[in-house]
Amino acid sequence: MLKTEWDFFRANLADWSKEYANQYVLIKDRELMGVFPTFHDAVVAGYERLGNTPFLIKLLDPSTEAMPGEAPLEKNHGIDHD
Repeated sequence: MLKTEWDFFRANLADWSKEYANQYVLIKDRELMGVFPTFHDAVVAGYERLGNTPFLIKLLDPSTEAMPGEAPLEKNHGIDHD
């Protein structure tokens, strides 16, 4: 579940980390639905726009180097694993 969203996130991570550092991205399928300052704002927007369907929210956190089980990402291109 959410493999399409996850793959889209990973493909755009480098660019988004520069442009939207420390913000939350809302992704559905292969579309960036929005960028938000808080997780709460992203969740509310997700349910308002998409209803009760799966969507992905990720924090673009440059301080995180890698996801557990992954090779380290390029410096400053980390993500949050909540």
